[in-house]
Amino acid sequence: MAAVSSSDAIAMYGALAAVAAITTALQALVALTPLSQLADVEQRKNASASGTAPYNIAKADAKKYMIGAILLNAPAALVDAAVIIAWAYVALDVVPILHPYLVIPFGAVCAAWLYLVIVAVIGVVGLNNAR
Repeated sequence: MAAVSSSDAIAMYGALAAVAAITTALQALVALTPLSQLADVEQRKNASASGTAPYNIAKADAKKYMIGAILLNAPAALVDAAVIIAWAYVALDVVPILHPYLVIPFGAVCAAWLYLVIVAVIGVVGLNNAR
């Protein structure tokens, strides 16, 4: 990528930063959903006796929510990771000098991505345990 000018590299860095922020925001939406679904399932299970219809329906819903959470979170996390990797490539290979104002947002988005993956895993594991 030596043919890319410095100003083009900075523009590409900025564009990837914007895309990373958007994909992380979308990941946040799907990562937090399993936690609220888990709270709903646990509340319904606690409000009913084991073996009753409401209890069994709550357990069935936990399984359905878990599958949905996996199907939504895996692609969202992978897309976000791909954007972050592309952003890192531009930062490390194209932008000649990494200034703190370029590194700090990158680190923040990486930390947010990791946090959201952990939150999604906690929600999915919780739903799996509730079923």
